Amino acid sequence: MPPDPARAIIERYRLEWKKFGRSDAELPLMGISRHVVLADSSAEAVRIAERAYRPWLKHMELLWVRNGTKLPLGLPPEIGPLLDARAAFAGTVSEFKSFLDEQVRSTGANYFVCDVAFGDLAPEESLRTIKLLGEQVIPQFGN
Repeated sequence: MPPDPARAIIERYRLEWKKFGRSDAELPLMGISRHVVLADSSAEAVRIAERAYRPWLKHMELLWVRNGTKLPLGLPPEIGPLLDARAAFAGTVSEFKSFLDEQVRSTGANYFVCDVAFGDLAPEESLRTIKLLGEQVIPQFGN
């Protein structure tokens, strides 16, 4: 889901929360999830994400197709449109830091999930993303 629709859902939740007389301090985590692939170059990360997305989508659609219907999520057949819409990320650590800041700011989310193991990503590819996140992204958040 791109940032604008995610923001609309999060804002609506906050509005309904207030209608019940609940304080902002009591709000639960409201998050977004993004496919994330980090690599030494943007081109390499995009290549990996493109390859991994196709089998992921096929598996997502499997039970729907078996039962004669279409997956109701409106996902594109390739990851490119999701990358363009800022609903997935493939790139370098530096680019991801900017992406993450923009995602939190533009959606109002207070929780961010990095889906680093999807489709046919090799364990080494997922582990590289995890390592880069752990060493170069997460420390910026402190405790």
